[in-house]
Amino acid sequence: MVSTTVDIEFRVDAQLKSEYEKACTELGLTTTEAFTMFATKVAVEKRIPFEITVDPFFCEQNRTRLKKSIDQMEAAREYFKVGVPGSGVDKEDACF
Repeated sequence: MVSTTVDIEFRVDAQLKSEYEKACTELGLTTTEAFTMFATKVAVEKRIPFEITVDPFFCEQNRTRLKKSIDQMEAAREYFKVGVPGSGVDKEDACF
């Protein structure tokens, strides 16, 4: 059985490419060897060989809570306008 190689081309950010090349060099691998290891593992296991997660900070529940907090802060800012022309409160009269 004759093994045939083919070219695979994809685009990545220039900084990522540079960091990938550096990491591969530090590991004693070429970028092709590292990618071949990754592709082989995916082909054999039929899965991405590492965990892919979403940063919990950006989950829907947290984003909703953050939006609520921001809305409350903006409402307080409007309520406690101090020294703004037309607000009826001067900075000298404020108790906070």
